Amino acid sequence: MKPLFKVYFLSFYSYHLLILKKLKKGVKTMKKEFIDYVFRFYGPGGVYGKHFNHQLAREQVEFGVAILIHHCQENGKEFMGDSYDREYILSIMLYWYVYNDSLREINTFLSKNYCNCDDD
Repeated sequence: MKPLFKVYFLSFYSYHLLILKKLKKGVKTMKKEFIDYVFRFYGPGGVYGKHFNHQLAREQVEFGVAILIHHCQENGKEFMGDSYDREYILSIMLYWYVYNDSLREINTFLSKNYCNCDDD
């Protein structure tokens, strides 16, 4: 497994901060609770911490959440902060930190697969 932090992660950190600034206050509270929820699953000692060799940092979860929320905002989707979203955060983090995919590839994946809606 390659290192979880990429050298160019910091260059995208400003992108992450820009996305976070766009969030409304009410969403920020929900986002913090959701980040805690995701981190409990995939962080060190978490039920599924093995996906990241129990080395995942909270900032990495924040980055994954920011990408998903940004995708939702840009595409008129509703971010629910539920287990469905948690699984998409896992995919984002795996694509970014483990498989070294680009943001373009992650956004393409989300565009093709993310819904989180009750369409019949």
